[in-house]
Amino acid sequence: MIILGYYLSKVQLRGLFADVRLYLFSALRLAVVPAVTILVFLPFPFARGEITLITLIAAATPIASSTAIFAQKFDQDYRRAVSYVCLSTILSVATLPLVMLFCGTAALVNSSDDRKSGVNPKVRAASVCR
Repeated sequence: MIILGYYLSKVQLRGLFADVRLYLFSALRLAVVPAVTILVFLPFPFARGEITLITLIAAATPIASSTAIFAQKFDQDYRRAVSYVCLSTILSVATLPLVMLFCGTAALVNSSDDRKSGVNPKVRAASVCR
């Protein structure tokens, strides 16, 4: 994180929030990847519960900070990489709760045992997220 902060100090903040491509890549990582993950799990009735939730959370997380470190190591544009990391982390504050809300609405965390016992899927999603 210290290295990432150092790299971020080399980036102009105006350019960070003005570049449309940064928003597109962040949207791809924070919205499209979780949506595809949900679509992959929906057809499978056995794919419910904590494992699905963990996979969905991992799919909805921001771009890894190691991206900027590898970019620097391999002589690539580390300023752009750190911009991707920073913007996707900021935007994930809003998108991650939305993904979790949709997950509860889609009943991806509702297992077959819950259906038999009559547990509300939203209650189950809330209890799994604790």
